Amino acid sequence: DYFLADQPLPRGLQGMAATEQLLRITFRRRQKAALPGWTLKLPDWIRCIQPQQQGEGFLVGGYDRVVREVRSGGEIAREWRGHKGSVNAICCNAGVIFSGSADKTIRIDNGQVQNVLNFGEPVQAMAIAREGSLLVAGGSEGRVQLHGSQREILHEYSLGECISGVALSQTSLSVACWDTHLRHYDPTTGQQTADFKTKSAITSLLGDHLLGMADGTISSTAMAVSWKAHQGWIASLAACPTNPHCLVTAGYD
Repeated sequence: DYFLADQPLPRGLQGMAATEQLLRITFRRRQKAALPGWTLKLPDWIRCIQPQQQGEGFLVGGYDRVVREVRSGGEIAREWRGHKGSVNAICCNAGVIFSGSADKTIRIDNGQVQNVLNFGEPVQAMAIAREGSLLVAGGSEGRVQLHGSQREILHEYSLGECISGVALSQTSLSVACWDTHLRHYDPTTGQQTADFKTKSAITSLLGDHLLGMADGTISSTAMAVSWKAHQGWIASLAACPTNPHCLVTAGYD
């Protein structure tokens, strides 16, 4: 949703390109306040962090090949081992944890049994629909697989370049790629429904339309706007947990 003066935009304006004549959007600087925090030192670089659905902490994966459940405050509650390469992507649904790795596998853990899916190339990104019936994974060589509730492959694509982000709902599958394209598919039919070309390689994706770019800009395909955020390429985008109208970004600067 997009807001003007704290009010939702009229339906006719949502998704349109904003021009100075059409809309005037202002940004208000909020007073900075110290936030309580904590630091946890891990053995190696961190590649992915996934908030727990119950808000009790995070799932963390990285180059030491371990998935950890970290509670708020920095306490490590559980660890999952088994990957032979770095853990590059994590998602979870109803207590089931999915982890994608450079060892070309996706491991599925329901708390009792671990199942392994062979992906065929290093996994770079994953997403799961809220209902848990659809899982999508993207790889470093451009492979994208959409899996059904029994983890069977429903649709598969080969895009030729590293997949930097995926987003999934019951009605839409979005795939961001280093080849400067954001593609949308119908998860039911597998047919491509839209293709957005960008000026720079896409390095991160938030939702189905907000892109982080290799040139340090952030672009919204829904609002047709972009702005410079970093001097280096943008590694990650996230919604602020305390303010849904704020965006948190991390870059290689």
